[in-house]
Amino acid sequence: MSTFWYWLGAYVLTGLLLMCGAYCHTRLIKREPSVNAMSRWENTACFLAVLMLWPLMFSILVYEGVFSRRPPAPEYREWVATPASLTRQFTKESIEQLETYRDPFNAVPAAPFGHLHDAWLRFCQQLQEDDQLWAFRIDARQDEGLDYDKRYGIVEGYALLRDGKICAEFYARMD
Repeated sequence: MSTFWYWLGAYVLTGLLLMCGAYCHTRLIKREPSVNAMSRWENTACFLAVLMLWPLMFSILVYEGVFSRRPPAPEYREWVATPASLTRQFTKESIEQLETYRDPFNAVPAAPFGHLHDAWLRFCQQLQEDDQLWAFRIDARQDEGLDYDKRYGIVEGYALLRDGKICAEFYARMD
C-alpha cells in the first residue's frame, strides 16, 4: 500500500474527528446561554476558521514532505588526489631536489619543503619498497567531492601509490 493512502486516511480521519468533537461540544455539553452575543460570534468564527484551514495546513505539510526532498548527501572521498589527477611519477630524491628552496633571508631552512620538512619526513616513513610517488594537481573549486576544501583553488602535492591505490598524500601548495 502506498504512502498516499496512509496520508489520505489520516486526512479524512482527522477531519472526521474534528467534526465529531465539534458536534459533541455543541450538543452534549450543557451550557448556560451566552450573555455576550459577540463572544458567541467569535467562537463560531474561530471554529469555522480552524475547520476550513486545517486541510490547507495539512496539504502544505504533505507537499513539503513529498516534493521538497533534500538532495542526496555528497559522497566524500578519503583522499584529495584521484587517479585522474595524477600528473607525473617521481622518485623521493627528485622530489626533494625539486622542492628545496633557497631563502635569501634564511627564514626557511634549506631543506626539502622548508618549514614542512618534518611533515615530509613523516610522509616518507610510510614508503615501502614497491611504492610509487606521483605528483597530483586538483582544482578544489571544480571538484564535486571536496566541499570541505572549496576555499582553496589549486591543490598540488604528492600521492603515495601502493598496489595502484592511493594510500597517503602530502600537500605541497594550496592556492
